[in-house]
Amino acid sequence: MPELEKSKKKKKVAKAPPAADPSSTPAEKQAKKKPSAPKKKKSAATAAAKRQASEAAAAQAEAAVDEHDGGVPEMPPQSDEEGVNDITSEYDSYSSDDEDGQLTRVGDVPLAWYRDEDHAGYDIEGNRIVKKTKDALSQLISKFDDPNEMITVYEKLTGEGHKLSGEDIQVLLNLQKNVYPDPSYDPYPEALRFIDWKQNPFDKGTPGKARFQPSRHDMKAIAKLVRKLRRLEKNPPPPKPDPDAPFLLWNDTEDPNQQHDQAALRRRQHYIGPPKAQLPSTAESYNPPLEYLPTEEEKQAIDKEEPVDRPEFVPQHYDSLRRVPFYRNTLRERYQRCLDLYAFTRKRKEKVNIVPDSLLPQLPKPEELRPFPQKLGFVYKGHTGPVRAISVSHNGQFLASACDDHFARVYEVCTGRLVVKWNMKAPVSCVAFNPNPALNVLAIAADKILAFAVPRSCAVDAVNEASVEFIRGGFLAQTKNDTSGAADAINLVSAMKDDSDDEEEVGPDLDEIITEDDAGQTQLVDWRECEGVELKRGFVTKAVHHYRIKHFVWHPKGDYMGTLCPKDQKSRQVVLLQVSARSSISPFKRFKETVQALSFHPTQPYLLIATKRMVRIYNLVASQLVKKLKSSVNSVSSVDCHPEGDHVLVGSHDSAVMWYDLDYADKPYKKLNSQRAAVHTVRYHPQTSVYPLFASAGDSGQIQVFHGRVFDDLTKNAFLVPLKIIKGHNVVESVGILHLAFHPTLPWLFSAGADGAVKCWTE
Repeated sequence: MPELEKSKKKKKVAKAPPAADPSSTPAEKQAKKKPSAPKKKKSAATAAAKRQASEAAAAQAEAAVDEHDGGVPEMPPQSDEEGVNDITSEYDSYSSDDEDGQLTRVGDVPLAWYRDEDHAGYDIEGNRIVKKTKDALSQLISKFDDPNEMITVYEKLTGEGHKLSGEDIQVLLNLQKNVYPDPSYDPYPEALRFIDWKQNPFDKGTPGKARFQPSRHDMKAIAKLVRKLRRLEKNPPPPKPDPDAPFLLWNDTEDPNQQHDQAALRRRQHYIGPPKAQLPSTAESYNPPLEYLPTEEEKQAIDKEEPVDRPEFVPQHYDSLRRVPFYRNTLRERYQRCLDLYAFTRKRKEKVNIVPDSLLPQLPKPEELRPFPQKLGFVYKGHTGPVRAISVSHNGQFLASACDDHFARVYEVCTGRLVVKWNMKAPVSCVAFNPNPALNVLAIAADKILAFAVPRSCAVDAVNEASVEFIRGGFLAQTKNDTSGAADAINLVSAMKDDSDDEEEVGPDLDEIITEDDAGQTQLVDWRECEGVELKRGFVTKAVHHYRIKHFVWHPKGDYMGTLCPKDQKSRQVVLLQVSARSSISPFKRFKETVQALSFHPTQPYLLIATKRMVRIYNLVASQLVKKLKSSVNSVSSVDCHPEGDHVLVGSHDSAVMWYDLDYADKPYKKLNSQRAAVHTVRYHPQTSVYPLFASAGDSGQIQVFHGRVFDDLTKNAFLVPLKIIKGHNVVESVGILHLAFHPTLPWLFSAGADGAVKCWTE
């Protein structure tokens, strides 16, 4: 450092101009000045000499630094012009203008494109630059003849060779050895001492602990400030009035400080302005359109009315606005407006901004709940009228349909082939297979007759014989001829035919033996055996009711069934039948309302009866009412019980589908209003443990399929998810789909509509 300061002082002394003599006169000063010689242009040799001199001076400076151990040597004075020339000459040495050979002008063209060409680009004049490459033989010969061939590098583009110097070879060797390329580079130079410590600061020893602890005086001052801040938080000082604050012109107080009262400003913020007056409509224009002007007849009718009943304003036409007279109700309407402003209170309602998507439940995607019916699989043709009911056999191989064209048909499910059909000589209202898998019995309701048939083509002879013996069991018991029951059944089955009824040639009407005196009989049902033509057609017996049968259901065991005749007497709307014993009973004396639908409980001796406004559950063994399911609809149309017995599905003509939980309450757990028209039928899948599905259909012509999972844990509610809306039926005279039925073992759905179509929907 001392040497560096001395060198700086010497530089300043060398560059300082000579002091002027104060005793000299201006003339003497002018005489002392020498005339300046004219400047000459410096040649390139002079610049090179100066560059060599500067390099020598730099070498001396480096030597001086090494000698003084980090000090800065004294540099000889140098003029500004010489420095500029040195820099210019140094940069000129890096110029590429004086390179030997020709420069290749290829622009943005990749050099790889010239790999197979005999030239390597173009010069500045556009001429080709021929490559100077050697062939393989010449290169081999040159390796043996030329000793410098091993240290010569050739350019790929031009083929020009460059001999490597010893420094270049050393650099390459250093790179291979993973050391510094420059051999003169010292990675660990000796440290330069720029600071000369006069005294070691660590000689005084470790400071005491008291230096790192706040003093008591400071702690008292801080505690005093904290207490002052707490007092200010509890009792803040009044705000200073802002002279630039807005001035309330409507303030009546004389004190200017009260104009900025926070309570007043808060009241002003919650001020509710008066509602805006209604703007005049097109009819109140002085020149309204012609359709707004009353005709002469309407004007006369208005004049004939009482003054109280006349409208307050009648549109009129004027040529210009200045011809419009004064409105005589102006003062009265303004007065009423003033009364409305102060007599009626106004209330501010906070608007709740709710995202609609946040209100929807987080339901799984329908693809995750497959399988379920979603596409058309089969169509069963042949019906010429509305199909009222359909039923699937217990094994899922056959499908029965009831149509208004007086025919009951049986189809094969997987092929759509018509197996058998019967002409009932009356509109068929309902059909149903016996749910007992050991029997092959089909019940058909047409008008007042409930016929029991054994379709021989739907089962083997052994099952058919057991079915005939089951149906005729009550008759044999009455005639006390039990020993011949099996033989009679075999004879009857052998006498039956597999042919279907022809539309033109049919047997005698099933109702031909019913006389007019039967209407006054006292018994509920008249059991009659089928003989002759009826027996050949497959009918075994029939139960004659007093009025038209609308609907009937089988008990899950297959021996009992319930029939519904809504227009019969109040006590005979619901009749329970036991087929094996040929007995009938009316468990109810009367009904206050008309019965709409009925269903048996799958696990308990319960009967579900649906009236227009509620569903009643009766215990048939104890003969008492178990529960009432209330609804908010005006007309219930159908009811179905869950296979596990804890849930009930109800459809209504008010386009609503209600899910009841029998363990929850007497009101619906969920009410689905997705249907757009009356709902005629609702159904559960028979195996909800495998396929938790249920569906609804009605006059909209749509079938809506849902996922309804029921949990064994009583703390969990049923999980309902809409799956699919199926559109495949036409609406005829405002009537759409009339009946639905699920396949017993597959996720298939059968539908029957008023358009005469019966379709099967598969997964």
